[in-house]
Amino acid sequence: MDRFSIEPEGRTTSGNGIAIEHYEYEHTCQAVDFHIHSSIEVLFLIRGELEIVTHSNTFILHEGELALFRKYTIHGINIISEDGCEYYVIKFHMSILNDFASVENINYYHSFFCIDAKVDSLVWHRDELENSNIILAAKEVIEIYPNEGIFAFFKLKLAVGKFILAIMQDYYNRSPDQFGSLRFNDEKARNIKKAIEFINANYKNQITASDAAKEAGLSYNYFSNCFSRVTGMTFTQYLNKVRINHAKYQLLIAEKHISLIAEHIGYENASYFAQEFKRQTGMTPTEYMKKYKKTSQLD
Repeated sequence: MDRFSIEPEGRTTSGNGIAIEHYEYEHTCQAVDFHIHSSIEVLFLIRGELEIVTHSNTFILHEGELALFRKYTIHGINIISEDGCEYYVIKFHMSILNDFASVENINYYHSFFCIDAKVDSLVWHRDELENSNIILAAKEVIEIYPNEGIFAFFKLKLAVGKFILAIMQDYYNRSPDQFGSLRFNDEKARNIKKAIEFINANYKNQITASDAAKEAGLSYNYFSNCFSRVTGMTFTQYLNKVRINHAKYQLLIAEKHISLIAEHIGYENASYFAQEFKRQTGMTPTEYMKKYKKTSQLD
């Protein structure tokens, strides 16, 4: 894998801003390669277990649980259940939010669904879903999506609106202080998106924050401030996240010495790579291979 893939806008914009995808696997595998897109993605796991890898963390999703990936979140999916799994992905474009938010509150909606926080994904575990309407709303969207007819999309859009409302209300009930701190600017997001895509495509090279700032069309100081506010990380922290995510992938599929993998993903010093890998994952590269290589093979 030479870079993260950037999913075309048409995946959701061509379908009036909404797309539902169904996936079913019968064994362990690398299900979805690392990718990034501008739509919001919600993964609803019906059966089995998944390992979700994003640019800020790695977590396990269990049957009946749900994960939301904010806009421009880099993420990949590994099937870790021996008998496979089944899940749905609900995607909707940011433009959908304009239909459900008042002018004075639209920024809160946009902030919530963009990477304007240190956490790029949100997870709802089974015990957290017991007293919420999120699962019922998700099932309604999935059920309505295939329908055709003059009122089909109207019903679908209303169902997606209910789904968005259920997610935001549940999050607000659990973290009421979060909404008061949300601030977002679309122009800033577009500039930082350019920088994110630049890092994704050039992580192997010895790139600097100055290079990313130039790509984003911003001064170094302004870029550093914006990048940290939008991603919750410095340029160096983000670049290391990208490189270590690639390292995880390479360690599982490539028959290469660890020092060669380090060099392949942009680290000139193998010792620094090993230190950074352990800092992010809690394991050495060797320990990571021993733990996951047998259960994360490609098809």
